[in-house]
Amino acid sequence: LYAALNGFYVDKFESPAYYVVMLLCLYLPYSVIILVQENADARFDMKFSTRTAYYFRVVLMQLVLGGICIIWMLMPQRRSNVLAIGVSLGFVIGAMASSAKKLIAAMDPSISMYGQIGVQTGYLQPLIMFSIIDFNPLASIWKFRLAIAYAVFVSVAMFIILNVLHFRSDAFTKGYERLSYGVGVEQETFEDVDSTRQFTETEPLFPEEAKHGVPRWVWVWCAINGFLMFIKLCQMSL
Repeated sequence: LYAALNGFYVDKFESPAYYVVMLLCLYLPYSVIILVQENADARFDMKFSTRTAYYFRVVLMQLVLGGICIIWMLMPQRRSNVLAIGVSLGFVIGAMASSAKKLIAAMDPSISMYGQIGVQTGYLQPLIMFSIIDFNPLASIWKFRLAIAYAVFVSVAMFIILNVLHFRSDAFTKGYERLSYGVGVEQETFEDVDSTRQFTETEPLFPEEAKHGVPRWVWVWCAINGFLMFIKLCQMSL
């Protein structure tokens, strides 16, 4: 939604280059928080347990996201304020999205495809919502706030749904257990966990390289995806 509002802000601030700065403020923190999580997540998992840590990262962060959107909706729409919101959204969404992807992959790698479908559907929601409320770059501040209110509604709805799945079902339990394998059993709060080695029908990709740490192909894949994202954002800014 933040990136989708580029036309509104470009017209308001009379600067086409402002959209590029908005994307920088949104995606740079996103990348930074993922790198931080790579080194810090395990420490928090050991201290608070994997179940509690992922509840905070995936579920409670929905409320944090909704709170940021409320501030965004009510604050004066100045250049610095909008960029500060972009940085905040980048950190929160980066932490939430990366943790959610890890949890989905740990639950069942085959359902990661549905996660990608969800991401693409999320990209379409602002366009559909803009069409419904007839939002455009020249829209009034009332319509702008109505558009942000939709993001608040979605965040609260997702918080409720994820809470039900977390507390009332075992949907995430298998994922929590698998994510806790490298943390230490004594730090976890699961009951009657089967500690026997589990086997799956899948085979590791280049297992010999994986013995010496993260395989080189993983970094190449990440670099190529980052480059493609860079190209896409450059095209969008044009």
